[in-house]
Amino acid sequence: MKRISALLISLILCLLTIPGVCEALPDSHIIYLYVPACESCARAVEILESLPESVTISHPGGQGESRVNVERIDVSQHPEMAMQLFSDYEVPDDMRITPCVFFQDHYLSGIAAIEKDLLSMVNSGLAAGKIEFSEPAEDQAEAIPLVRAIGAGLIAGLNTCALSMLLLFLSLILETRKKAGLLAGCFLSAKFICYLLIGFVLLELMQKFNPYWLQPLAKWILTLMGCILISLNLWDAWQARRENFGNIRNQLPSKLRGKLHKIIRAVTQSGVLIPAVIALGFLVALGEFLCAGQLFLMQLLAEVHSGANRQIFHLVIYCLSFIAPSATLCTLVLAGQSHRRLSAFLANHMAAAKLATAAAMLILILSAWIL
Repeated sequence: MKRISALLISLILCLLTIPGVCEALPDSHIIYLYVPACESCARAVEILESLPESVTISHPGGQGESRVNVERIDVSQHPEMAMQLFSDYEVPDDMRITPCVFFQDHYLSGIAAIEKDLLSMVNSGLAAGKIEFSEPAEDQAEAIPLVRAIGAGLIAGLNTCALSMLLLFLSLILETRKKAGLLAGCFLSAKFICYLLIGFVLLELMQKFNPYWLQPLAKWILTLMGCILISLNLWDAWQARRENFGNIRNQLPSKLRGKLHKIIRAVTQSGVLIPAVIALGFLVALGEFLCAGQLFLMQLLAEVHSGANRQIFHLVIYCLSFIAPSATLCTLVLAGQSHRRLSAFLANHMAAAKLATAAAMLILILSAWIL
C-alpha cells in the first residue's frame, strides 16, 4: 500500500513538472471599436458574441485553455482612445474606421476582415495576452482642439456679413426705444442656439453613421474647401484694400441681403417684438450660414478628422466665440457709440478680417495633415 501511494505521489509530481500541462495560459483580449447605429458594427457584434468563452491553444508544453475577453469602446464617447490605438498600431488613415478590433500585435479593420479572419485568429492563439497601448496625452489632446475652436469662432464672428446685419438690427431697435438691450440679447441668443443646433446635428450624423470613407474624405474636403475659400478671402482682402467693395465675392448675394434687410425692418415694427426677434435671430443665422458658416463647416470637418475628445464641448466654445464679436459690438452701440461710425470702422478693417479668415483656414488645413 505504501508503495502504491509513493508511486501515485511520484506520478503527480512528475506531471506537475512537465512544462505546460498545468500552466495557466493568459486570457485572450480583444478591443472592439464601434459607433452606435452602425449596421456594420451590429454585424461585428454578432461575430464577437459567437466567439467561444475560451479557446484551446497549442504551445510547446502541450495544450491549454485561454479565456476570451472583449472590451467594447464607443468611438463617439472616447475618440481619444480610438485615435491612440490607431496610432500605436500604425493603422493607415483609410483604415481608421469602425468596426475595428485589436488584439496583441494585430488588428482587423472593417466588417469584411472581421467576418473573414477574427474567429480563426482567436482560435490560433493570436489574441492571447494583454493589449498594452499608451495613454493619450490628455493635456495636448485637449489644448489643441480647444484653441482651434476659440480661434476659428472669433475669426468667423468677425465676418462682415454677420456684423453688418447686426448693425442694421441695432439701428432699428434703437429707433423703437423699446428695451434695446433685451432685444439684442434675444437676437444673439437665438443665433447662438441656431448655430449650436446646426453643429450638433452634423456631428451626431457623422458619429452615428461614420462610414469608412468619412475621415479620409473629411481631410480632402477640408483641403479643397479651404483652398477655394482662402483664394476668395485673399481676393476680397485685395478689393477691400482698394475700396472696391462691389467686387467682394465671399458675401451674401445682394438679393438675399435685401430680403433680410426688409425682414429685419418688418420685425422691429412687429407688435409681438420679443418672439419676432427670436425668430429673426434664427432666420438671420440660417441666411448668414452661406457666408459666415464656411469656417464653421471647416471646424466641424477638422473635429471629425482629428477624432478630438469632447467634441460637443468644443462646439459650444466655438459658438460662444463666434457670438463674442457681435456681443462686443452690441455693447458698444448700446453704450452710445454711433452705429454709422462702427460701420465705417468695419469697412476700413474688412481687409484685415478677410486676411485673418484666410489664415485661420490655412491653419485648419495644416492641422488636418500634420496633427
